[in-house]
Amino acid sequence: MESGIEEMVSSMTIGQRVRCYRTIKNLSQTELARLCHYYPAEISAIEKDLKPGITARRLSRIAHNLGITSAHLMGEVPFDCNWPDKTES
Repeated sequence: MESGIEEMVSSMTIGQRVRCYRTIKNLSQTELARLCHYYPAEISAIEKDLKPGITARRLSRIAHNLGITSAHLMGEVPFDCNWPDKTES
């Protein structure tokens, strides 16, 4: 049985998951954009689902910079409530 947060994340769009994981990592759209070598407006558009058909390469780059896999952003991997590990410095 899924927990409330797992159920919520599994019903999200890719853009909503990007925003969720970015927020958990405490990154602004500008910071994530800089890490990915994108414009902040591109991250904003992705999060608002205004960029339909995001490419696998773009999704992979975003996921990498969030410390997850593309499968996490596509909802294929269950949300881990212990992510990110709070013991990391």
